[in-house]
Amino acid sequence: MYHPFSKKKFLVFFNSILLLASFLCVLPLHAQEKYPTSQIELIIPWAAGGVADIAGRIFADELSKVLKVPVVPVNKAGASGTVGSAYVVKARKDGYTLMATSISSIVLAPLILKGIPYDTERDLTTICKIIDAPSGPFVRADSPFMKIEDLIETARKNPGKVSYGTAGTGSDSHFNIEILQDGAKIKLKHVPFKGGGELPAAVLGRHVDFASTVVTSLLPLHKAGEIRILAITGKERLTSAPEIPTYFERGYTQNYLSNWVGIFAPAGIPKSVSDELISASGKATKSMDFISKVEKLASVVAYLGPSEFKKQVEKEIGTAADIVKKLGL
Repeated sequence: MYHPFSKKKFLVFFNSILLLASFLCVLPLHAQEKYPTSQIELIIPWAAGGVADIAGRIFADELSKVLKVPVVPVNKAGASGTVGSAYVVKARKDGYTLMATSISSIVLAPLILKGIPYDTERDLTTICKIIDAPSGPFVRADSPFMKIEDLIETARKNPGKVSYGTAGTGSDSHFNIEILQDGAKIKLKHVPFKGGGELPAAVLGRHVDFASTVVTSLLPLHKAGEIRILAITGKERLTSAPEIPTYFERGYTQNYLSNWVGIFAPAGIPKSVSDELISASGKATKSMDFISKVEKLASVVAYLGPSEFKKQVEKEIGTAADIVKKLGL
């Protein structure tokens, strides 16, 4: 019996279906190859005005120029950076949600806070480190501590009596002063505050003998002669404040924690996307505009690719974990 849908027509139809299916399977690959095609969201898990926020915004501007799509900074602050980090972990794994954050949410918070809903190694893709923001101890202008050596000598003669303030127990500056104490064989009195913004007033009001925090917020007061920064972390002096020596210059060469800002994405993004982001980030940090703005931030451009950056983070986790154990944090 003749059937209008003959074998020949069926084969043509079947082959057409196969061709269409193969075409649809290729579409995701082409979509990845074109990345990015739309706006990228850069989550900053900190309040506006801090180093990570400012550096993240500077980076977003440069990255948008390289990728030729808008890169929009969005603040999602809370719980030592873990609120914004948790948001990024749950975001779509397509490269359109990134994060600019600091050592606090990646290294320190997982060591000292309970119930963090993510594992930084398992749940995040490391893209790169972009800057280092040195921190260090500072005193009021009329302090008898003219150099870091003066402070250490006084502390040796008066164990537990020289007081210092930080942005809080478990902050990077707290860890670094603990590292300094170990290296210099001294004992200081820690006075934690609610944030770095309270520290200049605490020092100027003589509530503590000195305090330690990121230099970015201190430089205007240092330049005005109201405070004196005694030393900074890092191995090079700042271009914006070449008069401030480093710990290393003074012989205190312990493994201080670097108050860095790094770029991360959700785990599981396509390799082609992460490769594009790594390449574009490297180009963005080489921009003279980026370098100039970072130096004005009292920071240092310090690009590291994912493998080198991961090694640094692993080393810092080990250093910080030893201090957490020692202090019982």
